[in-house]
Amino acid sequence: MATNITWHEGLSRSERNDLRKQKGFTLWFTGLSASDKGDALPFIEVFVDIPVEVAEARDPKGLYKKARAGEIPNFTGISAPYEAPENPEIHIRNDQVTVEEAVAKIMEYLYEHKLIEKSASA
Repeated sequence: MATNITWHEGLSRSERNDLRKQKGFTLWFTGLSASDKGDALPFIEVFVDIPVEVAEARDPKGLYKKARAGEIPNFTGISAPYEAPENPEIHIRNDQVTVEEAVAKIMEYLYEHKLIEKSASA
């Protein structure tokens, strides 16, 4: 449980948005393990698209090698299918951009959709 988050009882989401000049949203990175999205906040689907060969070459734990050897059953992309999202809001080709470029693309989406405001230093 996070210790740096303070919930203020009696303050509605609308009031928080107005007071903080922020809107709540969730960035949902597909292809990464996670639990149910829920429906508490709107979510922006970010498809981190990487060819399985590139992911395998970058695998520091050797999980892809183990999956290919049959040691890990139902491994997504090897022995289990992966279905790419049909219409993500943001599509990042992880093998074609740097981390900084990927972050810039996400930030630009958030600015364009007025989910965050550019600061004077941005």
